[in-house]
Amino acid sequence: MKFAVSGPPRTAIFDGAVVLFAVIGNMSMAVGPSPVMKAHHGLSLVALLTVSATLLWRRRLPLTVAWLVTIATAVMVLVDQVAPDLLVRPGADRSTLVWAPHAVPFAIYSAIRFADRPVARWIPVAAMAVLVARPWPPTTGRTALQSILLLAVVPVCLALYLGARRRLLQALVDRADQAELLAERARAEERTRLAAEMHDVITHRVSLMVLQAGVLSITTGDRGAREAAENIREVGCQALDELRDMVRILADDEPETTEPDDEPLPDFSPLIEASESVGVPVEVIGEGPSPCTSAVVGRTAYRVVQEALTNIRKHAPGARARIHVRSDQDQVLLSIHNGPPSGTTDTALSGSGSGAGLLGLRQRVELLGGTLNAQPTDDGGFRIDATLPGNAPAHR
Repeated sequence: MKFAVSGPPRTAIFDGAVVLFAVIGNMSMAVGPSPVMKAHHGLSLVALLTVSATLLWRRRLPLTVAWLVTIATAVMVLVDQVAPDLLVRPGADRSTLVWAPHAVPFAIYSAIRFADRPVARWIPVAAMAVLVARPWPPTTGRTALQSILLLAVVPVCLALYLGARRRLLQALVDRADQAELLAERARAEERTRLAAEMHDVITHRVSLMVLQAGVLSITTGDRGAREAAENIREVGCQALDELRDMVRILADDEPETTEPDDEPLPDFSPLIEASESVGVPVEVIGEGPSPCTSAVVGRTAYRVVQEALTNIRKHAPGARARIHVRSDQDQVLLSIHNGPPSGTTDTALSGSGSGAGLLGLRQRVELLGGTLNAQPTDDGGFRIDATLPGNAPAHR
């Protein structure tokens, strides 16, 4: 999650307010009820407004703007020293008059705040501070101190404070981003550790079970025991394949590979026959072309149907079930819906199991990049909708 310290709209509004304030202040010097500068047919006002307009570039070109305002201030001071009556109207109080455009404090602030050359920015700032203070007659010492405090010291302190505050906020943002990256790395390492444990422990046990079942199917003389052992061996092999897929998904250190997408969806007939044998009729509806998916997607689709029909048998005995399969080039959509139960629910059967079947199934589907939703319906039944990618990578 990324953070932002400020946004462009807020910056644009603030910059517009700065320019507007400078324009109004400069206009009050040349026009208005009691102007202090001579109009000179509007030339004085145009010059002041031009200086104010340079503040539009104070963020991108802070030093350039600072030097332009410094030059404008120097010209005003020099003209007043050489020809005192050329700019100032008769009767103006020269001891309290600020001989600088109203853009000076904003130019000083911008130079300190935004300039990327720490040493060079102080040169125009110092020059403007001397010009606005005018430490020579007829300016008094008190007036010089007030001018330099108001127009130079306050902007400099404010710029230094806000700059330090922004750097602190940015440091906190960078630290938060770094913490998030470390957390992601820790989760990835935990996934790798879990994958290694699943491979080392569970795969070993299941492989041993498959081998023992194979030996039993060969050595036993009982036909029923041989068939049961063979079924155990086949289920164990299927479990190893599914476990291998999950290990590939959980592992985070293997290159991304894609399984071939030339396998059709598994046959749901054994699941349907098992449900119908206990009084749960199942209808299958297919739309679109016959889907061809990767092996891991096919096994996940099989598990979705298996979990749905198992829950129907446990919680809605006698209910009619409908499996709706839709497919296109990019995804497979499974919808398993059942109506209300028509038989008596077996309390012992409905209470069996871990109760986390749908949760684990949803996590498995999401690991492949799909979605799974399960919710009751208005007719008293239940519905499971799963969206699976047509071809999922073995490693994500």
